[in-house]
Amino acid sequence: MDARNRMQAGVTVIEALIAVVLLAILAAIAVPAYADLGASLRMRSARSALFTALHQARIAAVHRGSAVVACPSGDQVRCSGSPHWHDGWLVFADDDGDRERGPGEPVYLVAGALPPGLTAAGSAGRPRITYRPDGSAHGSNLTVTFCDRRGAGAASALIVNVYGRVRSGPPSAAAIERCLATPR
Repeated sequence: MDARNRMQAGVTVIEALIAVVLLAILAAIAVPAYADLGASLRMRSARSALFTALHQARIAAVHRGSAVVACPSGDQVRCSGSPHWHDGWLVFADDDGDRERGPGEPVYLVAGALPPGLTAAGSAGRPRITYRPDGSAHGSNLTVTFCDRRGAGAASALIVNVYGRVRSGPPSAAAIERCLATPR
């Protein structure tokens, strides 16, 4: 057999370098998109968790026939009194009507802090929501705005109206500004 007729196996250095450069270009395109997707999923998950907690609070109030409170809570034992829902929240029966968790008042749901970098800022002057036995919410509307490092374009909100209904919606410019300015 003639040595010139045999097929050679392998790749040249040039071919290997071209493959490495193509992989580097694809990685440079994919990594930022993947990070943005991860941030979007974290925000959606946090918003969904709070939506579920508020919905469960409303159902519990109707089922019990008495008030149920949902509030931000850093220690998951008592209401913090702040509008910062990213530290966690608490849902409890308000048997004595003082809108604070007292001894013996059952806790329905507790949630810990949101992932670092994700902020959830509630309406100014609205540190909790109290659901009445008919499912309505005491007081004015509550808006909780979610934001992160991606800025104003990625912000979203949950709005609770006076009838107790929770919905997603676009936050106002003032709410976005307040959320982005919230220290975290």
